[in-house]
Amino acid sequence: MASEHKEHILDQFTRQAVPFATAAAIRNEDALNRIVKMAEAGPGDTVLDVACGPGLLACAFARVARHVTGIDLTPAMLEQARALQRQQGLENVTWQEGDVLPLPCGGPWEISTAGDVAALPACTTSSTVVL
Repeated sequence: MASEHKEHILDQFTRQAVPFATAAAIRNEDALNRIVKMAEAGPGDTVLDVACGPGLLACAFARVARHVTGIDLTPAMLEQARALQRQQGLENVTWQEGDVLPLPCGGPWEISTAGDVAALPACTTSSTVVL
């Protein structure tokens, strides 16, 4: 990702981290649970949440999956995600700061999610949910 574009993303999503994380429209538990159900996630699954933002979907998956990894470019978003994880008492979530574009194919996850098609790695899992 070009440095100028990356800096723009970091600037914008740092500013938006708290308002985005607290927006009622994306905190809809019913909608989050439907996504988890549609992915058919279960106790043996590992999940990758690409561009995870404040961790809402990652934490929803963590309630049923073996392990969830959330990756995001913006530290402020990951701070929100960690706070949500602590609030929900979840211990099976790992957060990573980083650019999602160079992710390797064939990672150790059964389910991958992304809020934007452009955020997905070049190859995805057989059970991919694009939001």
